[in-house]
Amino acid sequence: MEYIDATSSRRWPANTNPVVRHVVVEYGTRLERVVSDAEQEITNAIIKAVEGQQKKVYFVQARREGHGQRDEQSGYNTISQALTRDNYTVEKLVLAQKGGADDAAVVVVAGPTADFLPGEIEMLRRYWGRAAS
Repeated sequence: MEYIDATSSRRWPANTNPVVRHVVVEYGTRLERVVSDAEQEITNAIIKAVEGQQKKVYFVQARREGHGQRDEQSGYNTISQALTRDNYTVEKLVLAQKGGADDAAVVVVAGPTADFLPGEIEMLRRYWGRAAS
């Protein structure tokens, strides 16, 4: 790793600890900027630059359940933040309102509190059938 002060072109050896304003990861034509020199942030920037796109994770939200407080109590917010840091887009999926999860990398059904309707089950089967092929 090389530290460069872009304002003065001064370079520091890797064993020093200058104030880091941001890190830029370049891969081909893609650039990712990070405002930290933490290993996790730099690793994620490398992954984002190399992959070039975010994968989508849907958490199935039952039509009868509320939002907000349940998310914090159950840990969904923590999981969502971790997935976002790892270059995933996280969204809720209400099966009764959306035509499916055709753009999903992952569909999570965690702790359902009610039975799914036949149409909702069919949507999940279509996704799982697509994912298996």
